[in-house]
Amino acid sequence: MTDEKKALYSLVDLWDDESLGINSLTVQGIRNLLTLMRKHGPDEVGLAIKLTWEASQVSNEGKFRYMCGILKNRAKDEAEKCELLFNQEAHEEGK
Repeated sequence: MTDEKKALYSLVDLWDDESLGINSLTVQGIRNLLTLMRKHGPDEVGLAIKLTWEASQVSNEGKFRYMCGILKNRAKDEAEKCELLFNQEAHEEGK
């Protein structure tokens, strides 16, 4: 079994554990999870899964979409931090 498959199965198990078995992923959901894992990394996706299931205000049907939003916002925040650091370094070099 490849490392990628192990990581994916681990995330599927985490989703099942966090949902207490009441919201299992469909085949398409697992495919989407793989795409997210490839884009954001297994650690980020795992954190997003945990945060999603802690959000009691989100319905079970909306959990996957909520998780996607967490990942999108965290990636945007990270990109903004990188841009800020780049601009600071460029400014300091210009002095």
